[in-house]
Amino acid sequence: MSEDALDMTEGAGIMIDFTNVEDVSFEVLPKGVYSAIIVGCEFKHSSKGNPMWAMQMDVRDGDYEGRKLFFHVTFSEAALPFAKKTLANIAPDLLETQFSPDDPEVVARFQNMEVNAKVSVGTYNNEPSNSVEELTLAEGTNFG
Repeated sequence: MSEDALDMTEGAGIMIDFTNVEDVSFEVLPKGVYSAIIVGCEFKHSSKGNPMWAMQMDVRDGDYEGRKLFFHVTFSEAALPFAKKTLANIAPDLLETQFSPDDPEVVARFQNMEVNAKVSVGTYNNEPSNSVEELTLAEGTNFG
């Protein structure tokens, strides 16, 4: 980024000049299964108002180490079968009892969980985009 793009001179407010700022671009990951670690899980609501977990993962190794992946577990009536499938893969004990998806202890259990993320390639706004299709526990990882 050009040093001239952002001016925060005291008393002058903030001035931004995008004329010398490079466009952001990145290569999509090829379709495949990637070893990842969940570095963030947050309870929030989707744009349609549905409760969900928004998970952020870092790819752990290979050519794409450090790349970010995103996954949502949505708790709407229509999405419950998909949420159940995901939980069967990464937290099967949650299928045996009632729980609240906004319980901080439930949300925190996913932090630093090692997973395999099945990634596909599609399009979003006419641009190539990755989508995480499925999460499974990494071999040797215990749930909960």
